Amino acid sequence: LNDVGPLPEPSTGRLSRRVKSFPIAPRVQLRPDEKAQRWLLSVSASDRSGLLYRIARVLAQHHINLQLAKISTLGERVEDTFLVDGPALPHMKTQVRIETEILDAVAQALVVTDAAGTIMFWNRAAEEVFGWAPAEAVGRNVRDLTVPDVAQGSAEDMMKALRSGVSWSGSFPVRRKDGTVFPALVSEAGI
Repeated sequence: LNDVGPLPEPSTGRLSRRVKSFPIAPRVQLRPDEKAQRWLLSVSASDRSGLLYRIARVLAQHHINLQLAKISTLGERVEDTFLVDGPALPHMKTQVRIETEILDAVAQALVVTDAAGTIMFWNRAAEEVFGWAPAEAVGRNVRDLTVPDVAQGSAEDMMKALRSGVSWSGSFPVRRKDGTVFPALVSEAGI
């Protein structure tokens, strides 16, 4: 892309019933290829209208060149791999920023906490789902913010399991800022 200005915001389409009911935990990984000359970007997420455009916007904003793309859509699941390069990719902060922005682009809530449950990162999709802006959520305990009273014991058990290295995924009741409770597909893993 030439420097003709930023790409416009993508339009928002409706999510299919399958994606709403059975969302796929998004995964984004950026790593060097076997020769350390280019980078492999892997994206796994629920399919939605404009997903590739959203990913392209992130790459363009960081002046990342796309060399090759393997696009796979399996029902409501996408498994896309991109071979990319760019002068900023060897920098760890840029890698984390790109991965974070792509997670925002797939529009699925991402909440990162420390071992005690203090929220360290809260993306735009989490704001849309829960109603809390990142500035309101970061620094607070995830259980206080999103877990309804009836599920506090289960949430503590999950945090203990995470601290011991056990991942968890399943349906779990969560609470919005306005107090409404809804079931969500939650995937938790230690880093």
